[in-house]
Order: sequence, then C-alpha cells, then structure tokens
Amino acid sequence: MKIHQMRAFNELMVAKSVSEAARNLRRSQPSVSATIASLEEDLGMQLFERRNGRLLPVPEAEYLHKECSEILLRLETIGQNIRRIKAIESGHISIACMPGPSVFYLPGIIADQFTSRPEVSCTMVSRSSDAVRQLMAAQHHDIGIADYERGMEEDTSLIRTTVFRFECLCAVPRDDSLAEAKAITPKDL
Repeated sequence: MKIHQMRAFNELMVAKSVSEAARNLRRSQPSVSATIASLEEDLGMQLFERRNGRLLPVPEAEYLHKECSEILLRLETIGQNIRRIKAIESGHISIACMPGPSVFYLPGIIADQFTSRPEVSCTMVSRSSDAVRQLMAAQHHDIGIADYERGMEEDTSLIRTTVFRFECLCAVPRDDSLAEAKAITPKDL
C-alpha cells in the first residue's frame, strides 16, 4: 500500500464522494478513481461496491479506514515535529564542554536561547577537552566545546569543527616578568 493510495482512500472515506475527494486532494476525479482501483488491485480485494455511479464501502474498507487514518495522522505528527525541530521549536540538544565555559559562559547562553522555547530541552556535561573530543567522535553529543589543538580545524566525516579565538586573562604576580608583557602565550607559562 502506497502513501498516495492511502491518502486518496482516506479522503474518499471521509468525503463519501469521488468528486469531493478529488477536489479536496486537488486532483482530477479520474485520477482518484484510478488510485482507488490500483489500491484494490494491490490489496487483492474490493473495498467498494459500485452502485448507481457511487462507491459504497464494504466492511473491510471501514477497518482499513481506521488503520489508514491512524497512520496518516502519525505521519503528519512526524512531519510537524521535524519542522519544529528544524526551527528549533522542539527537540533536545546535548552539549559536552570543557570546564571553564561550562561554568562561566554556557549557562547564560543556554538560558537566553531556550527560555522562549519550552519544547526544547538541553543537557550539558563538563569534561576535559580530550574527553569532549572523544565524546564527539563517538557521536554522544550534538555540540562539543574543547581547547584547540593543531589539526582540529580539519573536518572529518563525523565532526564539523569551527575554531573560535577569544581574549583571555592571565593573572600573574605584579613583580613577575610576564606582568609587563602585552600578550602571554602558553609557551611563556
């Protein structure tokens, strides 16, 4: 049974007329009739008695209508959910993040983004950068935030990487030789 057959059959059962079903489906009457005939042929059974130019459903058609209605409703629900997920109106986002941003930056960002989206949930785990990379490679999370290592900017088939650069603060004692430096690198430390 094909989806287009199911839709035509369902509409015919609701409309109780081929011409009205055709109008509702925005198809021609012969097209709907041919679809119903092909459905009957595929199923190997007659779903309608033809009397005085009308199609009257047989008892098996009533059963099939109930089943088709449930399937079509479920397909519509799936379609709506996918559209909502695409628009970030519903769903779940899982984030793995190194400790610093997971404490100081992400909670505020998450709150700003998802307060107005009650159908979207978000979880975050705080792990070392190495652990974040491993979790992302195993596809355990949707987003990972980790320290940069050379070569990370290269995308793989499993991970798309974006490198961000941030200004950071390094606190050293006032009398330390690094206190006067304009920039401090990890190598300096």
